[in-house]
Amino acid sequence: MYKTSVSIIGLQEKVNRLMLKKNVLENIIEIIKSRYPIEACGILLGKISGEKAFALKAIEINNILGSTKSFWIDEKEWMDKILKAKKQGLEYLGLFHSHYRDSVIPSMNDMERMIECPEEIWLILSYSPPEKIKYAAWRLDEKGLGLFKIDITIE
Repeated sequence: MYKTSVSIIGLQEKVNRLMLKKNVLENIIEIIKSRYPIEACGILLGKISGEKAFALKAIEINNILGSTKSFWIDEKEWMDKILKAKKQGLEYLGLFHSHYRDSVIPSMNDMERMIECPEEIWLILSYSPPEKIKYAAWRLDEKGLGLFKIDITIE
């Protein structure tokens, strides 16, 4: 059913829609709330079919900075979780992380990090109680020059 065409350095398709399972979004929100006020982060896993990315699973990765304003992941932990998921038939889609300000737009730090793996999806969630959680998905083009907002469909 799914045509997979992903590499660790970026999506080979031009993804313009993230199909996000409701239970995956709920899992991400639980992670974010449990880490508040520290920025939470993790990976999105699933399948690619044409211009759609199907996020079937989200796995938390430790924010080694423990910061309320930025995050950094341990590359070994990141790679280990991606390889384990690959053995389960899942592909790496990108990252999720939280902002504890009222913005789901990538920060300058985010943009610098996005250049490392152009085309990967970045799902950013804004959480600042008592406000409602907001979210948006983004990707850079393969050259790291253009930022694109990706439509999200909750399934």
